[in-house]
Amino acid sequence: MTKTKATKKALFMSMLSLLVCIAMLVGTTFAWFTDSVTSGRNKITAGNLDIELYHGTGMTAADKVDSDTKLFLNADGTEILWEPGVMAYENFTVKNAGSLALKYRLAMNVWGNNTVTVGTDQKSLADVIKVAILEDHFEAAGGRDAALGQSFTNNIRDFVKVNDDMAPGDEQKFAVILYWEPTDKDNDYNLNNGKKSSDGLPLWIELGVNLDATQTPHESDSFDKNYDAGLELPVFTGKTLSGAVNAETKKNDIAELDNGYYHIGDAEISADVPADSLGSDITEISLVVETIGATETSYDLDISLHDQADHVITATGAKMFRINLNIGAGKTDVAVSHAGTVLANDGGWEKEGFKYDEATGMLSLYVSHFSLFKITWTVPEVPDGTKIPGTLSEPQNEDSQQFYSIGDENITADIPTENVTDLAGKQVFLVVKTLDADDDHSYNLDISLVDEKYKKVANVAEKMYRVSVHIGGGLFDVTVDHAGETLNNGGSWTDEGYTYDIDTGVITMYVKHFSEFRIAWGNIEADRLENLNTAGYKAVNNTSIANSYFRDDSLKVYLTSKSVSASWLTVAKDTIIDLNNNTLNFIRSRGNGIEVQSNSNLFIRNGILAFGSTVTQYGIEVTGNSHIILENCTMKAKSTKSAIHSTNAGAIFILRNCTSTGNIDAINGKVIIVSGTYSFNPTPYLATYSTVTEQDGQWVVTSKY
Repeated sequence: MTKTKATKKALFMSMLSLLVCIAMLVGTTFAWFTDSVTSGRNKITAGNLDIELYHGTGMTAADKVDSDTKLFLNADGTEILWEPGVMAYENFTVKNAGSLALKYRLAMNVWGNNTVTVGTDQKSLADVIKVAILEDHFEAAGGRDAALGQSFTNNIRDFVKVNDDMAPGDEQKFAVILYWEPTDKDNDYNLNNGKKSSDGLPLWIELGVNLDATQTPHESDSFDKNYDAGLELPVFTGKTLSGAVNAETKKNDIAELDNGYYHIGDAEISADVPADSLGSDITEISLVVETIGATETSYDLDISLHDQADHVITATGAKMFRINLNIGAGKTDVAVSHAGTVLANDGGWEKEGFKYDEATGMLSLYVSHFSLFKITWTVPEVPDGTKIPGTLSEPQNEDSQQFYSIGDENITADIPTENVTDLAGKQVFLVVKTLDADDDHSYNLDISLVDEKYKKVANVAEKMYRVSVHIGGGLFDVTVDHAGETLNNGGSWTDEGYTYDIDTGVITMYVKHFSEFRIAWGNIEADRLENLNTAGYKAVNNTSIANSYFRDDSLKVYLTSKSVSASWLTVAKDTIIDLNNNTLNFIRSRGNGIEVQSNSNLFIRNGILAFGSTVTQYGIEVTGNSHIILENCTMKAKSTKSAIHSTNAGAIFILRNCTSTGNIDAINGKVIIVSGTYSFNPTPYLATYSTVTEQDGQWVVTSKY
């Protein structure tokens, strides 16, 4: 029975296998032949573009250039003072530090400069500094002669070096030489003889280099290596800034339209944007201001307009943007450079440039694109000297001449109203600087009239100014030089010149402009005073002298001769007696010791005047419109007669360091007493600005004369 079960089981399995084989045969009527290959790992790598610039000279090590690098300096790292013949160089190395081939362009960049007027043109150092290039480093051992052998054909703005294919890892060495090649036009750039630059400073220029790179046909794709053919290097329009320095962004929805342009900003800075200067895809604008630097006389600003995607906007359709910037009122010599180009002071909606309103302080910039702006101006130089303020508000009249007055008790200026019509009612300053002074003989004064900004006032109507200076009375041989020219004695509102009042001590000068004045007086060596010869000293009594100058011991012989009944010495015209520390003795005269006749001046100095008891009249008598001036003298009188006596409007001036033991009389005349010690009370005779005090029985007079 067991055998029967095993047989049945084996038969069942055989039948099952047969059925499976039949099923497989039914479903397999045809077949595919297949094969496969699996690739290895293929890593896709993005290329990178990286260019580096190094600089140095034969005296300095190579250093990587960045935004803070200063180029073309002296060997000690200081700025070069440019003048004809000056030369500077830099060794450059350009390295392709990336994995892609590239092409590059190196150009000189002028960040800013001032200008000087040459004819009708504005010229700068950028017009005279030329550039040459060496295709290798210039070693210091090559010297100046090797550099001079190069061809300097390009100016700074024209220079460019291009390389169209630089493989990864490659580097290129070259040198750039700057040279002010001397020409016969160089003196145009010499700021002399009153010539000034646009900002009042010495000529300057800010230089740098700009290196741009982009892809070049070198690497290939599945088709060829020309997929990046035609790529252009970027256009450089200004300094590339990273990070905001005091950045301020003012946004505005583009929908706000006012009289044909959009306005954005505030009272300090704003932009006016013509509606047709923007692309149709711009829906929002932002005014971005970055302060790069600021000094007392300049702003460096990066100003730009951005769209809603933060892209810088450039005007379309040859339109201009207007940027309004408040830089402060009253500035002078305002100048603007944009992306290194000096803008003209005549900008408008049709032309790049700028306009400045001195009254409001608003500066308007008209530009079609944005970059770095350098704005400079001149701070008024405060003149050196005493500043006497005044307001031109109360005109005076004299001889049909209307004028303003300004000054103090020492100096005044009278200014015809026509000369300063634009300053009526405004404050001005009379500036007086003492260049040199010899109180005994001269003043050198620099006198000027300036407005409240310390800018010299121009003589609009070419009328005379009148300047009055108190130099002291009793002076003669007064002369005045103005700006190197000698003035005539006899000036007026219609004629340049001067007048001097010997009584008041005021010198009045009539001039058409303010400048340096040299006022001199009492020059005892003046050529017009001729010495008397020896015989003259011993001449007969009652000798009349004129235009003479006595000095030294020979004078004693003349002044101690025989007794006379008339005046011992008669002075008929201007005369100087220098006693040279000797004594002038009036011991036998029965008339006057010295008689000074009408319209004459006698100057006695440096000695003793001794009046003996036999002098029956006066030691010195001054008559008519004449004057006697004493300096460094002692007067000794032994009689009851006056040492000095004046009549008929004569004037007596007693100057520095005088003493007296005799009275001084003035009958219908005047006595002006200046610093000295006296035995009599001089109070009745004191001149203006003199003071008197009593010390130990003596009267001491002090004065500013």
